[in-house]
Amino acid sequence: MARINENLFVLGASGMVGKQMVYRNCKGGIILQKRPRRTQKQTDAQIAQVNRFKEAVIYAKAALADEATRKAYSEKARNSAYALSAHNVAVGDYLNAPIINKVNLERYSGLAGEEIVISAIDDFEVKEVAVEIRQSDNTLVEKGKALANGNGLDWIYTTQWVNTMVAGSIITACAVDRPGNITKEEVII
Repeated sequence: MARINENLFVLGASGMVGKQMVYRNCKGGIILQKRPRRTQKQTDAQIAQVNRFKEAVIYAKAALADEATRKAYSEKARNSAYALSAHNVAVGDYLNAPIINKVNLERYSGLAGEEIVISAIDDFEVKEVAVEIRQSDNTLVEKGKALANGNGLDWIYTTQWVNTMVAGSIITACAVDRPGNITKEEVII
């Protein structure tokens, strides 16, 4: 693959040349590469990924139509170490669900007013984190939204009710990003 910068002969070129090489315009220059070839029929997994990518492009177009969302994605693209556009960032945000690194129960003993700390990250932003506490017999103790700690990583849920059967209780944390991707993490005490 060759990268071409500021060459008057290929300025603005894109597409296939002689069924052998392909010019692609990228932020920062033109890339000349060998023509891609498909040699086999696509598998079901490949077709599913192509469809997911199509959904991501549709999401990106809709998201960038909103001025506030466009501004946020553009800012992330500008601050990226790579030559990304706001569209690239939006597509990537759709394709990548948030990650819950840890559900910290050190401050939780079953009493009201105690804190459960959830560490959650995303390639763009985590919009919200919800917590649900169930006893071992699946009885709902409480559920609600955690508040962002302000450090960009931790979310804090403050319990409202007393959990009389802490042993065997199931704590479920759900992190949601801007496109609506959901990641769940369950911890059994």
